[in-house]
Parts: sequence; C-alpha cells; structure tokens
Amino acid sequence: MSKSKDRIDYENYVFINYFFKNYINKKWLKLLRIQCYAEQVIQDISNIAQIRGISNINF
Repeated sequence: MSKSKDRIDYENYVFINYFFKNYINKKWLKLLRIQCYAEQVIQDISNIAQIRGISNINF
C-alpha cells in the first residue's frame, strides 16, 4: 500500500523538525558555520591561486 505524497511530505517535515529541535544544538550549528566559512576561505584561496597560475597549494 503506497502512501500519498502529501503524507510522506508531512512525515518528512515532522521528522526534520523533531531532529533539529532535539539533536542539533547551538554548538553544532556554530561548528557547521565555522566549517562552511573555512571551506569558503579555502575555495577563495584556490581560486586566487588558479588565477595567478600557482598549482602547488595543498590543504
């Protein structure tokens, strides 16, 4: 018996809300923000290096 799309969407919505409210606290969100920022900085440095023709940068 297949579920309707609306029912599946609702169950996903409930699960995601429950997950975020109960498992992801402010420390995790802070770490995720720091990680995203670091990845952006690395990407920017790589782009600048590519433009300048530097190819031996390893992270």
